[in-house]
Amino acid sequence: MKQQRRIKNVGILGALEKEIAHIRTQLSHVHENNAGTVIIGDYYGIQVVATVSGMGTINAASAAQVLISEHKVDAIIMCGIAGNLNYSLGVGDIVIAKLATLMDSDNAIIAESAPHLTEFASDVTLMQYAKTAAEHYAKNVVCGHIVTGNKYIDSALKPAVLEKYPNADAVEMEGVAVLQVAAKNGIPAVVIRTLSDNANVDYDELSADVFSLTKYAEVSSKIALEVVRIINEELIVSNE
Repeated sequence: MKQQRRIKNVGILGALEKEIAHIRTQLSHVHENNAGTVIIGDYYGIQVVATVSGMGTINAASAAQVLISEHKVDAIIMCGIAGNLNYSLGVGDIVIAKLATLMDSDNAIIAESAPHLTEFASDVTLMQYAKTAAEHYAKNVVCGHIVTGNKYIDSALKPAVLEKYPNADAVEMEGVAVLQVAAKNGIPAVVIRTLSDNANVDYDELSADVFSLTKYAEVSSKIALEVVRIINEELIVSNE
């Protein structure tokens, strides 16, 4: 039977600096290392270790493992922006990964190694905390299907993604990697995404809209911090 321990050290991971910037301003007793790419501080009695991974699955997986191996986090929250694939949702809505799929890989081969999964999911309790928190920030909040890949999806590539994953809600470049590393290490994790676009604009155009990207990234980071507050309030435990 697995023992349980109190979650007292939470990793928050964003692919972009703007996805973590708000968190830096909200922590107390802050110190930074690795040239400021890792921020450590306190939030409602929980130690938070926030880091910028860079974009893509390899960067995200590496950063998640560092949070676990070097900083000994008990849980991971991935926050940031994503492209919308659900025509019932819109920009500014929130998708939390009930299911996450790597879309440009042979997942059956990946599943030959532990944890032997072809798809990954957020921790059920953390997902519920994220949903509760997100409802204060968006009209529509969905615990749904996120697909992850190493290509930025624009209007040219979106039809192929929808053909393969017609029920997907959002597309991004890191989520499944974080959930996979967390599952491999037996660490609860959740992926929270604010929809910043409808996966129909090119990368340069999206990047140029700094105001909107910053706004939606900040929403996601606010939700992540609210999850940390709820963790402390609910005295959540994780399996060990």
